[in-house]
Amino acid sequence: MRPLQAVEHLPADSDNETLDDLIDLEIEALDEESKEEEAKKKEEKRMKPHVIRRNVEDYLEQKALERRLRDVFDVDYLLD
Repeated sequence: MRPLQAVEHLPADSDNETLDDLIDLEIEALDEESKEEEAKKKEEKRMKPHVIRRNVEDYLEQKALERRLRDVFDVDYLLD
């Protein structure tokens, strides 16, 4: 049961300290939830090692292909 839900079950003559304590607990619970959500978002944003490795491999393959194509279709033969 969340703290503010507990307030609904308090007797009408309960003191303000109890209510203040429950409100503080609710605020702390919301803060913890927001911190957990932020941590999850940061974890999702961080690139995983296998994705980075795959991106590097793709980049290297693309550069190798460009070199081979440059060798095959060398522009110098047009100048001869």
